[in-house]
Amino acid sequence: MITLASAFEAEFQKANCEPVFLISVWTETSGPLMFCTGSRIITFADIYNPFDGSTDPGMVAYPSVAKVTPFCQQIDPIHRNIQRSSCTVTFFDDGAIRDFIKNNRVKNQTLIISLGTANLAQQDFAPVFRGLIKSWTPREGQIDVLANDHSAYAFDRKYFGTWLNKHPLEAIKKILQDSGLPASLIETNDYDFTQSVHDGIEHYVNSYQGSDMHEPYYHNPTRLDAPLELSSFALCTELAKLMNGSVWFAEDGKLKFTRFNTSASAVVNWTADDIREFEQGEDIVLNQIEINLCSALGMNRYGEQIEEAESMIVLKDTASQSAYAAPGDSTAILSETVDFELISYRSSVFNYGDIAASGAFDLKLWRPWGLSGTRVTGTYTTGTWESMQTATSQLSASNPAYFLIDDEVVKCISMDIEEYEVETANEFDGVGDATAKDVPVFATATITSANRALLNSTAGEHTQGAKVVDVTAAYNFGESIIRRFSNGAVTLLVTTSLRHCAVQVGDFVTLENDVFLAFGKDGVTSDYKFEVTKKEIRLDPGQAACHFTLVYATQSSPLTIVKVYDW
Repeated sequence: MITLASAFEAEFQKANCEPVFLISVWTETSGPLMFCTGSRIITFADIYNPFDGSTDPGMVAYPSVAKVTPFCQQIDPIHRNIQRSSCTVTFFDDGAIRDFIKNNRVKNQTLIISLGTANLAQQDFAPVFRGLIKSWTPREGQIDVLANDHSAYAFDRKYFGTWLNKHPLEAIKKILQDSGLPASLIETNDYDFTQSVHDGIEHYVNSYQGSDMHEPYYHNPTRLDAPLELSSFALCTELAKLMNGSVWFAEDGKLKFTRFNTSASAVVNWTADDIREFEQGEDIVLNQIEINLCSALGMNRYGEQIEEAESMIVLKDTASQSAYAAPGDSTAILSETVDFELISYRSSVFNYGDIAASGAFDLKLWRPWGLSGTRVTGTYTTGTWESMQTATSQLSASNPAYFLIDDEVVKCISMDIEEYEVETANEFDGVGDATAKDVPVFATATITSANRALLNSTAGEHTQGAKVVDVTAAYNFGESIIRRFSNGAVTLLVTTSLRHCAVQVGDFVTLENDVFLAFGKDGVTSDYKFEVTKKEIRLDPGQAACHFTLVYATQSSPLTIVKVYDW
């Protein structure tokens, strides 16, 4: 949620409030050109400089803007993909804008749009959009200027870097830095997995190699039917999905990470006084989710995969499938398929004897880097591997790992990384420069009798060399989806005044409405949280408003889930 100035909130509570967009074009790191919608010239005593945080001398904003396209941000509540944002500002073809375009290299210059009124100081305007100018189109009497978000920072090219034994949030930050995204445009705390907001995913670990240009024996998660050649932004999106989250450019231009976490608090409660329009939409029901995984033991020097394999985790709610069946039928399968491209770095069993088909055992893992709970900091020098782990990345009862061994899924809450053997691998940046990194060769996981044969799998005997795949993220992702949607998640379309523009995509809100009607609910109260999956700001004449799409976020009494594994 955006923090708004008290002056902004006071201004937008007035009955005669006339909202305007302020457009600032920065071709340097100081002295922007300023324009605005409306009919008034706005004079600012001073302005905030977003490049260095300073206060610059005052500016005048001329009403040279005919219109600005509605701002829209949207997220897929299931796959967690987010729409990349853009906007078009239509200027009157006056001398000021013509001279600006003629005398400057406009492409890739920074365009910032904020919302306020002519009575506000520039610093009190609310951020709406920040991006880079992509193109301009002159036409009779007007000039359209198109700007895209900061994904233009090389995010559409293939990523050639690698990372070893990192948390997915660390990997995202590495990709951003390798791709040249300025540090000022990265919401730093969002990519620090030790922050309390990321509780429950601190033990996640990931390793990746994206091309065959590097030396042998790195992980390259590649689907069997086509090589995985993802752009920088696509890699970030896939990594975020592992954590049931999304990466997206916020209104101030910074790249944020937002995770769907039902324990998060609602940022606002909307009553009848806040809601201008209310419409109930689709009821999304999913009672089966199929998560496709791929895994590879590594890559040889010729770029060939070693022992590729695919697997699938299926989670289903059998009670829901029965409840939604048509008359005369016993089952209604309402399913969705999700591909996890970056999860399945594969280790293998290194036990000196066979693992029995029942009972507890110690699982000795060969080349475990990339499996949940194995993350180590820096380069190994002295001491034990355990001392090199951050406390939050270690496995525990509250942060377990789920490993697929052959055809059996087991749960692990304790793992020791062995210190007596180390191997060195190269980690590459986006342009191919290498940094040596020490990683452990062996780890030992403790598996109890009660934690065998999960996800409806069957316990079996395992021999040395058996494949071990980390399915922790897939397990947690699928369970979250089923719990949310198996009994129906209603979609709502809500319109509010512009004073609620602080609410962002991914935020949770509550509301009170008697029209609401769903299975088990007649009317909705603040007891139920909804996720904001779409936000749109419009300044249409007489219709200036925020338009939100909300999707029901939690089930107070979720049905029993049956988890199934399929290879």
